[in-house]
Amino acid sequence: MNKSTDRKWHRKTGGKLPKNQFDHSVTAGGYVFEEEYFNSCISVIMEMGGAKEGTSLSDLTEKLEVSKAAVQGMVKALVNRGQGAFVKGAFHAGDGWGEKTISAFDRNILERLRASGIEGLDPLVMKIPGADYALTRLERFDLAVKLGDNLYWEKSIPDILCGKITSAFPTGSRINVQSVRELTGLSRRYIIPLFGIMEDKKMVVRDGDERVVL
Repeated sequence: MNKSTDRKWHRKTGGKLPKNQFDHSVTAGGYVFEEEYFNSCISVIMEMGGAKEGTSLSDLTEKLEVSKAAVQGMVKALVNRGQGAFVKGAFHAGDGWGEKTISAFDRNILERLRASGIEGLDPLVMKIPGADYALTRLERFDLAVKLGDNLYWEKSIPDILCGKITSAFPTGSRINVQSVRELTGLSRRYIIPLFGIMEDKKMVVRDGDERVVL
């Protein structure tokens, strides 16, 4: 690809970019890309990731001729969309790569995690030898989300809960532990990490003990 990419992607500074930087843009991994350029890069990544052995970040960086951090952002976007997985140092295009590579024991823990719903799993409560390591591996494969020290959710749960909260509380609403507890039935142990997820996704901003819905 052409090295003249100075107008195609830019690193965000302080979380913001100058107005009218691009007519159409996509944000990924702390970078903002011109939409057409981003989509062309994604096509290359998916093609290279379709190889049996996948493709490394180094190979993608060399091919796309952009920074490694920018490539990581694009790869992460694909993983988050369920269009591939990053396994043992390589990106593999396609659905289900994470599940294809886990052991039978890890798959059993994953099934338990999915069945647990919003309650999630605490390996200390499960008392299954090796469950803590299995959950750590599932998190690494983007099949689980860790909340605090010893609590895990299946990866789709945060999005479901975030959607429920933003549907119930319109933009500008002020929410706190109590209001979200009444809505979801979750305890503070779950809600505080969930607020952290929502802050990372720019869905809320913290104001003291409250969060303001964006």
